[in-house]
Amino acid sequence: MRFNKKIIFSHNETNVFFVKLQELDSHFLALLSYLSYEEKIRMSKLLHKSLKKRYAISHGFLRLLLGKYLSLFPSNVEYNYNEFKKPFCRQDPNLYFNMSHSNNYIFYVFSYNCKSGIDIECIKNISKIESLFSLIASPQEALVFEKQNEIDKTYFFYKTWTIKEAFLKALGIGLT
Repeated sequence: MRFNKKIIFSHNETNVFFVKLQELDSHFLALLSYLSYEEKIRMSKLLHKSLKKRYAISHGFLRLLLGKYLSLFPSNVEYNYNEFKKPFCRQDPNLYFNMSHSNNYIFYVFSYNCKSGIDIECIKNISKIESLFSLIASPQEALVFEKQNEIDKTYFFYKTWTIKEAFLKALGIGLT
């Protein structure tokens, strides 16, 4: 797969990329070839073909981007993992990265010497949103939530969830 876009990486900046899954469909086999043996095993355990494809594309493209940052071929990027199984680059542990996908979008964040997390969610109506929100909300957030109309409650739930999830992913913990 040829990736001609020049990536300029500054030690003082955070870089965010997003792609539509369909834009990478035609590169599926190349992206699959970048995956490590362990990643291929993890992918094989997914139940649905669409999830396997999304895994291969999103993780293969992550390796492509990391390879650009590290001046390595994508399959030569090596990971170590923290105690919560968050990966980091063995070749440069100061390069922080994170990925999130929802529906047909994949977002990536990269930074140097600064922990980074990202989370995206497709907004859907959720039954019993109040009980779910109570599991993640502080007392102050719960007060704001209660004052919202139904549409704004949904938006406020997702906004709160994604901010907290991105923060916890940056710490290497995550909610899921």
